[in-house]
Amino acid sequence: MPRVRLYDENVVPLPGTTNARFQAADNNDGVAGGLGRGLQQTGRALGQFAESKSDLIEAQALTEAREEAATAALSFQELLQSTDQYEREWRDGTAEDANASGRGLSAAVIGRYEQGAKAIVDGVTNEHVRKRLEAQALEYRRNYANRAATAENAKLGEYFGKQNVQTT
Repeated sequence: MPRVRLYDENVVPLPGTTNARFQAADNNDGVAGGLGRGLQQTGRALGQFAESKSDLIEAQALTEAREEAATAALSFQELLQSTDQYEREWRDGTAEDANASGRGLSAAVIGRYEQGAKAIVDGVTNEHVRKRLEAQALEYRRNYANRAATAENAKLGEYFGKQNVQTT
């Protein structure tokens, strides 16, 4: 009986192996990969939320500081106006405590100003605004001290001028 050759290496090539047989199925990294990507997205979202929350808090603090500074500036303006009015009344002798206190013009005006300035500065809660107001208050105090000293020197000049006229 005739025989049929089943395999002849010179006639039929050997079948090659495919990569598909030795490669795991592609399931997008499985459950662990899905969890990992989800946690990454959650972390990014939380980071963005924290950034926006921080920006919001910073903007709110800046707004509150500006409001506080504006309120304090108005209070200082009122204080300066009332101190100027008090100084005019003191010079005219119409201030209610002009002669009762026994203090000079500079001590009375500066004392009154310092009381008001301390109340305004103590009412401020923001530290940056407080430092700015303290510097501004010191500048205004110097201004009042210079004005009062100039006024007292003028009065002394008038007094000694009259003394010189009377003695000659």
